[in-house]
Amino acid sequence: MNKNRSLVSKEPELGREIKRLRKNLFEKEKQLFSKLDDLVSIRTAIKDFYAKVYLPRLGDYMTALEEVKSRVIGFPPKADGHKDALKPDKDAEEELSAEVKKEIKNIYRKLARLYHPDRPHDKEEQEFLTERMAAINEAFRTSDLESLKRYLKRADAEIGLNLSSPERIKCLEMELHIVESMDRLYGAKVADLKKNELYKLMKKDPARRDEVFKGLEERFKFDIGVYKKILKKLSDRAKGALDR
Repeated sequence: MNKNRSLVSKEPELGREIKRLRKNLFEKEKQLFSKLDDLVSIRTAIKDFYAKVYLPRLGDYMTALEEVKSRVIGFPPKADGHKDALKPDKDAEEELSAEVKKEIKNIYRKLARLYHPDRPHDKEEQEFLTERMAAINEAFRTSDLESLKRYLKRADAEIGLNLSSPERIKCLEMELHIVESMDRLYGAKVADLKKNELYKLMKKDPARRDEVFKGLEERFKFDIGVYKKILKKLSDRAKGALDR
């Protein structure tokens, strides 16, 4: 009995902590999504640069080098091997199955009922529900099943349907830790991607970029020449062996 009274007396304090954690979680999510957008944007830009600038400029040299290297080691060259990076991701090509589409709709309907901001709430609660519902709508628009599942899993802690306040706080703290960990992970991925040689070349001014391309062309020519010399030596040895 005393324990229950104690919990009731702490409820306003617990409620404030829930709102604080929830707000913090939402802000951290926005940071994470920003990094995800950066990651996708940079990857797309690199792939586009490779297809429209790098490959037209150096593709013939790359093919020639691959062919002569393959002749030296005795294996046929891969057909358009250097174009593999341009192939779209398998997941992007696959149509969503009827079952997945149905699951997306069902989860979205549940979330819409839980987070709909039209019900009477205080200003802070209204703002949270409006922002969360916007995120849910975006996940539905892009058929992001994993995000919708994550929002549904988190609904009890954020809305408070089947959990006590201490339980909600514990769940929100755990979710916050997960999002912070993911934010660091994708931050590191973005930083690594910016170290990519194609990305750094793409960011150079046109004059400097042209200098780099000329240097790469000379390097390809040199490497092709080296392998051709090796191939000639191998051919001469084989011919000498037959003559003997």
